Amino acid sequence: MRLNRYFRNTKTGVTSKKFLDCVSGTVTLPKNWAFNIGPIEGIKTCVAEIENIPAMNTLPEMYKELNKIKVNSVSISWDKFVDKSWQAFLKALKSTWSSEKLHLIFQSSGYDSRLMSMACINLGLKDNMLFVCAAPESEDFIKIMEYQGWPIDKYMVYNKNADKEEYYEYGFNYDKCIHLINGPCDFPIQMMSTIYFDLGFDDDNTQLYSNQFAGILKGTYKSFEEYYTTYYTQRYSKFWSVFDCEVVDNYLDFDFMKLMLETKSVGWDNRDKLRADIIRYVDPGMLKFKRWSWKEIHRNKFFKLSNRLYNKAINDYKDSWYYHNVDSVINSTPYYITPETVTWWKKWSMGAFTNYLVKKDININII
Repeated sequence: MRLNRYFRNTKTGVTSKKFLDCVSGTVTLPKNWAFNIGPIEGIKTCVAEIENIPAMNTLPEMYKELNKIKVNSVSISWDKFVDKSWQAFLKALKSTWSSEKLHLIFQSSGYDSRLMSMACINLGLKDNMLFVCAAPESEDFIKIMEYQGWPIDKYMVYNKNADKEEYYEYGFNYDKCIHLINGPCDFPIQMMSTIYFDLGFDDDNTQLYSNQFAGILKGTYKSFEEYYTTYYTQRYSKFWSVFDCEVVDNYLDFDFMKLMLETKSVGWDNRDKLRADIIRYVDPGMLKFKRWSWKEIHRNKFFKLSNRLYNKAINDYKDSWYYHNVDSVINSTPYYITPETVTWWKKWSMGAFTNYLVKKDININII
């Protein structure tokens, strides 16, 4: 399952996981939007009439049982914990796999992706599926697929022939971006929604898998509420809410989270250690492949715009309602996905958002 961020319009009562669904009538925006990278601040959003619904208020009833677990109450050996974690991961995948749907599995060269493809092999899952990777980590992704013996029609690299600095061109479309990032954001693109919508998958017939909630693999939370609230308030929950297909994260399986929360074992404070030891336990050969860091991807210019896209982003903003009515300062940067770029890209997304409001004949107030 996937736990989504939810929003509520306090004037109309409309509630939705999609920010734009809650917009109607009149929208009140601040002159200076103080939304920074990292957790959301309470229930406020950049629109006065729309609030984030608190994390625990959105939780399915059965998951509230996890709050009754006494954290670190079960002591077992590390080897046994590694085995139980792997078995729980397999069980989570098997229980969600819908045989009649296309299984779209977002991959990288990282440990979570390796666990996913290993689990598919272990369970004999091989039909109606596609592993998709973004180009920055594609070289080692392909090596992993080949090592595991996956047929070439079971995996692909998105936009593999594109120039590095134009790789996410689809996501920088000023009309589309506001839907891909689920309303205004300090982050100009969402890589997975860009891939999903650009390739045009069918919502009704697709199961989307991505294990991004790996934070549960770090045994330092005092309660499930602390863990869930921490991850609910990250931008991931906002981004993942744009999808209408079924979205699954094995780490959010009830029994898997229960195991992670209640288990106490030596060294249980490092999620990389657990993932690496599971891989070593199941197939040690999978550890020989490179894991790309964000710094390496930046150095490889995948998070830098070409001059063409950079100038387009500036001109799009200059044509926006927000530029002409609120903020005409251009403090732009061709780089994205770094803390230093927040100020520019949140203004850029506000420009796209206000353009959307104007097209919908929604009144805009600035305070």
